[in-house]
Amino acid sequence: MPRSYLMILLMLFSLQWSAMPLLAQQVPKLASQSLHPDILSLAKPNFVPNKAESASVETAAETKNMFVLPIAEASIRYSYPLEASYQKTTHIIFPSKIIYVDLGSDGIIVDKVQPTENVLKIKANKLGFDQTTLVVITEEGKYYPFLVDYNDNPSILHINMAGNVKQDRQAGVFRSGAWEGITLSGEFTNSEEVNDLSDKVLHRRRFIKDIGSTKMRMSFTLTGIYIHHKMLFFQVLLENRSEIDYAIDFFKFFIKDRDVTKRMAFQELELPDVQRYPVSGKVVPHKGDLELVFALPMVTYGEDKVLELQVYEAQGGRHLRFELDSDVIIRAKGL
Repeated sequence: MPRSYLMILLMLFSLQWSAMPLLAQQVPKLASQSLHPDILSLAKPNFVPNKAESASVETAAETKNMFVLPIAEASIRYSYPLEASYQKTTHIIFPSKIIYVDLGSDGIIVDKVQPTENVLKIKANKLGFDQTTLVVITEEGKYYPFLVDYNDNPSILHINMAGNVKQDRQAGVFRSGAWEGITLSGEFTNSEEVNDLSDKVLHRRRFIKDIGSTKMRMSFTLTGIYIHHKMLFFQVLLENRSEIDYAIDFFKFFIKDRDVTKRMAFQELELPDVQRYPVSGKVVPHKGDLELVFALPMVTYGEDKVLELQVYEAQGGRHLRFELDSDVIIRAKGL
């Protein structure tokens, strides 16, 4: 190789090595030009938000807390523990009639034990459901909250809430309607005025003909609705076309969610102040009928609710029921 070529190669190598430090200095500058400043600042190990940003976050938190009221310890109602199984049924006995039930989810099935009014049965709707809630209110205005967990083999299957008074008192819970803060409406008592109005309704001509139910040659139909001040009067007809007398056990009136099955969360509010006239009407004779009037406080409800009327046969299976939409209540005539 000629000496001149060798000199040229040595010069090129020397220039390459001398340029490396300069190139190393330029690379971060190029990177900083192509990346957003916020990204580069977050990449720094000792990054601290600026004072303006910190003040803004603190101000937002203080503003939010301005609209939050504290809850006193004495106002908090803790829940009773409860376990539900898919294969076993848990029963709870309450001191008085159940008028309201609310489920936190469809993980459990809850229903009143017929023909009782104060016994609730609980069962799991699915294996290993997530923890859920159950709330029960009785006609005395007492409030019972439960926290329900799944257990294949519950340690307790039968509970009598009336026997839990000592434990309630130790926990600071005093079972009375006033302490619970729940007030149930009651617009009237068993008075002569109510009986006189009911007798008047009993002898009115039928104007509703398309609402009722039929089962095993028994029919239970609504024949009229009337209103007087804050009271509703339901005129009903029971017809027995069989050869067997129909002995009435009891009637039930309650508001419930529309189209809800037992395997879904449900809400129902039984109307406790229902008065029947005449009181002596307890049997529908074979091949005969019986007209009755029920008086109860004024009630209105939305389109997602229905008013259900039920009649149960004593020691029999001919239980009849029908539902009333809110539109039917509007058809009530004045007295």
